Amino acid sequence: GLGLVTALVAKALGARVITTSRKDWKREMLQKRGFDAVLDTDDDGFANQVGELTGGQGVAFAIDNTSSATMFPKVSAALGRLGVIVSSGAQVAEPVPLDLRSLYLKSQSIVGIRTHTQKALDGFWELAGTGLETLVDRTFPLDDVVDAHRYVEEEKNFGRVLLKI
Repeated sequence: GLGLVTALVAKALGARVITTSRKDWKREMLQKRGFDAVLDTDDDGFANQVGELTGGQGVAFAIDNTSSATMFPKVSAALGRLGVIVSSGAQVAEPVPLDLRSLYLKSQSIVGIRTHTQKALDGFWELAGTGLETLVDRTFPLDDVVDAHRYVEEEKNFGRVLLKI
């Protein structure tokens, strides 16, 4: 979904990209896409693995599309000095623990962003014109909208799920 597209754009722009997933099969698919590293977000050593991959520096940017209470602290711990967390989603409406002292001491930032703007749409079409790879996992007939929604809810998709009108 959004995380995959974001990672593909970052890679196309020349960034070193560390991707994540809780699911084994999704991590295998991410590895096949040629990202620099693919990590298991459920691994307790997640932040340490990021540290090893970045020479102890942590990441400059972390894009968190879930902003869950379990994931956000891991993302924060993996962030380097002057790093930025971009929160572009909140799948659950639960409070997220925030270590303000660490944020302050490392001069880190948190930015919330919604992409439902004309500027974002214009940027999307500009990127689409460059031949950036898009991934469509599956297309459902409009009459099967309930099945399509269930497919996404059960996290079976790797890429976008479309409805055919």
